[in-house]
Amino acid sequence: MKQISLQKGFTLVEELIVISIIVFMATIGAPSMTSMLNTNRQANQMNILASHLRMLRSTAIFDHKNMMICKSSDGQYCNKKTDWNNGWITFHDQNNNKKRDPEEAVIISQGELAHNTKILYSSFGGGKNYVRYFSQGYSHTNGTFVFCSPNGLDHTKAIIISKTGRVRTEENPSRRHKKKCAKLLS
Repeated sequence: MKQISLQKGFTLVEELIVISIIVFMATIGAPSMTSMLNTNRQANQMNILASHLRMLRSTAIFDHKNMMICKSSDGQYCNKKTDWNNGWITFHDQNNNKKRDPEEAVIISQGELAHNTKILYSSFGGGKNYVRYFSQGYSHTNGTFVFCSPNGLDHTKAIIISKTGRVRTEENPSRRHKKKCAKLLS
């Protein structure tokens, strides 16, 4: 009786070729994956801040109270020396002193955001350390939060607050904001 040998498997050369192809594809795909992750993080961070601003405005209107959001690195008190990407707090500013006092409860405390996105805030005539909503829903000033992306200036995005308190996002903010990001990221 004739015996048939069925050997199954791959040769070393075949395995090395497959591994080389996988490494080559991973090398090509890794940078675009990093870029995609940075873009998604930036969108998520923008959505968090925009939703907090919208919620703060709604609370000011429905509760008939002046509400504030300010930079905070400890999640308890406003800190003018920190950056917006280190976090913020929202609260009812009962005595209108533009800072959180111990008897004023923190409504939302947002911790530090992802390390690779920087946030700049500028306003017209108001403080750069806070946004204040009055009980009628309008804000104390027009303002713009600019999200500087590590993916480059073409990925800069913004949250714009109008004097009426409305919040909107912008995919392609002004050249002036992009220049500020270029300075910050360099």
